[in-house]
Amino acid sequence: MSEVNLFELATRKQWRFDSVKGQLTVEDLWEIPLAKGSFCLDAVTINLGRDLKASAEESYVKTPRPGATELAKKLELLKHIIAVRIQEVKDAEGAVAKKALKQKIAAIREKKGDEALENMSEAELAALEAEL
Repeated sequence: MSEVNLFELATRKQWRFDSVKGQLTVEDLWEIPLAKGSFCLDAVTINLGRDLKASAEESYVKTPRPGATELAKKLELLKHIIAVRIQEVKDAEGAVAKKALKQKIAAIREKKGDEALENMSEAELAALEAEL
């Protein structure tokens, strides 16, 4: 099932996800910490995975318990949200590293400019000063 259909299903069915602080909406899943303490997206996903395993006891005669399919879809939705949020963290870290490198390059270029001025002769400096 595509992500769009999962999100449509989640909102139409008003899915809620159990956490140590009560039930969470799909919107809440984008806001809680990824993996910090007992109130995080990782803990919610682990608990849902346990519920899914418990509901899917293997049987060759019985059909799966009602709700097992919905739990599997909820788990798929949680995995998608986790993947997106992890990518966002990586992208943000990359942006910070890129900004730091740009600042370092700017500082080096400024230093090289100062060195070029320092290496000028007295006559060259006087001529440059006269131009200003």
